[in-house]
Amino acid sequence: MTDHLQSIIENKVLRLTLSHPEDNNALTLDMVRLLSEALSEADDNHEVEAVLLDAQGKLFCAGIPQEASLSEMHAPYRKLFGTFREMHKPIVVSVQGPAFGAGIALLAAAHVVVAAQGVTFGLTEVRQARFSDLTFGAVARAIGKRRTLELSISGRIFAAQEALQWGLIHAIAPLIELEDRAWGIARELANAEPATIRETMDFARTFES
Repeated sequence: MTDHLQSIIENKVLRLTLSHPEDNNALTLDMVRLLSEALSEADDNHEVEAVLLDAQGKLFCAGIPQEASLSEMHAPYRKLFGTFREMHKPIVVSVQGPAFGAGIALLAAAHVVVAAQGVTFGLTEVRQARFSDLTFGAVARAIGKRRTLELSISGRIFAAQEALQWGLIHAIAPLIELEDRAWGIARELANAEPATIRETMDFARTFES
């Protein structure tokens, strides 16, 4: 696709890789647009039944760059998370390194998340005197408003075990096993009955407990 976002289809799984480690895989305007387009195309592609999102480098995603204009990012960022919510095909995320700010929103918007042991997370925008309502909303839908508020105003770093307890991630694996674990989940979902997967995801979108 591009040097910043790589893609390959294998066994009905579209693998999207954030591949700009020099910029800590930050959610730049270009990266946001590329991700949104790739997910939309995957949802319409009959050769794809699941998506695996992973990253290269030490960090999974550093979030929105500090120098970026939040007002300029708002519309494409909203479109990206709208695309996540409207997907009819499951998105699995493999988290090999720390995720911060809007990078956590990617995990919160996905359907299954596996993280490596020792990975840390943080809603750290407060340290830059910034706030994103879209990031807050995505994370709050996954782990609840009160927890998200505490993390947002403190900006504290939290561990994978906490993320697992709150439901931000679904499994923890040794780093050496992470890729195989995530691929296995993605392939299993890709080989499930597509109509049933679609029905379940449609229902989940409108379900209120």
